Amino acid sequence: MGKRDYCELIAVREGAGFNLCVGFDPDRPKVPKRYFGKLCHPFAAFGCQTVEATAESALAFKPNIAFFEPEGAEGWRALREVITYMHQRSPEIPVILDCKRADIGNTNKGYSEAMFDYFNADAVTVNPYFGAGAMKPFWERKDKGVIVLVRTSNPEAAEMQDVLMADGKPYYTRVARLVSEKWNVNGNCSMVVGATPGCLEPLELVRQIDGEIPILLPGLGTQGGEVEEAFPRAANKEGKRVIANVSRAILYADIEGLSHPESMAKVAKSFHDRLAACRKQIAG
Repeated sequence: MGKRDYCELIAVREGAGFNLCVGFDPDRPKVPKRYFGKLCHPFAAFGCQTVEATAESALAFKPNIAFFEPEGAEGWRALREVITYMHQRSPEIPVILDCKRADIGNTNKGYSEAMFDYFNADAVTVNPYFGAGAMKPFWERKDKGVIVLVRTSNPEAAEMQDVLMADGKPYYTRVARLVSEKWNVNGNCSMVVGATPGCLEPLELVRQIDGEIPILLPGLGTQGGEVEEAFPRAANKEGKRVIANVSRAILYADIEGLSHPESMAKVAKSFHDRLAACRKQIAG
């Protein structure tokens, strides 16, 4: 596989008009039966079909490692197969491995090598709780992306992320400033801020802190986030710098009269079109 640069891939794809990130969360009970009974692992079959169905609408793909880990060695093999297929089928589309790794530096060195070299991910999500030194093994890889959790979309996030500091500002703004002002030394960092209703104010505050850093925007679709509400708050003044993730609403789409792959393709295209409309309205 040739040399890939995550930031370049994202910039080119977004420049071509794409903002939709297709999340791949293969929850075994929900995976359509058509993907079982194949020669390969059902998650591998499902993942390859997802790529085929959604590549024409995607800025990025984002498999979530948590759904593969319970499958043991076969699950890890399936994840590697899916990422390999993503690269081969659509080499212009970057792959974000959602793994939320966090540990001390020497341990994160192992995580970094596993995620970037074994699985060949172009970018990873990381938890900043251990501080800058712990994440150094990730962001030193200048050709890779490091996407830092800032304000997540789950309801429980407020317990820690919204705690007010001495200056009266929520803690997630401290994380956002660290990413923007200190950690993004190689220009390969992004931030995760959710798209759910409880994250709309955080989105605005984070975008005020840094007007250009990419924001990975989870929570659209099944979790209740609305494109037309969240995207304008996350985007820069040109309607760019947003990686808008949709997972379950696409993966488990079931439109009457259409096959499962056709349903996925149609829903992905619908989200792509809605994002494009918002982007056009912002840019004027």
